[in-house]
Amino acid sequence: MKMRITVEIENEDGTKTVKPVVVDTDIPGYDDFKGPDTFLQDFDVLEKAVLEIRNKAAKEAVEAYLSEVSKKKLQTKPTSEKDTQ
Repeated sequence: MKMRITVEIENEDGTKTVKPVVVDTDIPGYDDFKGPDTFLQDFDVLEKAVLEIRNKAAKEAVEAYLSEVSKKKLQTKPTSEKDTQ
């Protein structure tokens, strides 16, 4: 099985700030949960995969957002400030 997480960053008016970030990963399927004796181990595999993909999606979304912020800041600086950098 696969899990897919999509992160979107929107302006207050609902327009997208950056394109959505989509990350997916493999997770244990239904058959991987074999029974009560191994449930905690199987759940641990699932939980680690979910936490890893969540962190990766959030990191990529923030990086994309900050990249856009820096582009916008450079575009709005007066010409004299751009020349000194």
